Amino acid sequence: MSEHFDRSVRQERVLLDLLGDKWSILVLGAICDHHGARRFNALARDVPGISQRSLATCLRRLERNGLIHRRVIDGPKLGTEYSFTDLGYTLDPPVTALLAWTKLHTDAVRAAQVTYDAREEAPRDAEA
Repeated sequence: MSEHFDRSVRQERVLLDLLGDKWSILVLGAICDHHGARRFNALARDVPGISQRSLATCLRRLERNGLIHRRVIDGPKLGTEYSFTDLGYTLDPPVTALLAWTKLHTDAVRAAQVTYDAREEAPRDAEA
């Protein structure tokens, strides 16, 4: 895997810094599921467990990095809508690849977790 990229690319960590947190992929997925645009409150409903503060922080980070655009809606129904920028749309292939990998390997990862947890708990049980 590491032979495919120059060392400086790995050190930059741009993609990991953009998407490696707890919420970014889920927020981007929610925007994607609604044709590339979604209001703040709808995003809060779409992403289970996210607080309004965490959502606001995540959206600011994605906007700062040029992946989404923020538009204030002024009218009878005030609100804020977030949509993909052209750069944001370019994330479709890598995110789709990560999600496909997840779909294929979730069972294997869960089995590895169970095996590890059982191994880690065994010595403690023996000491008691």
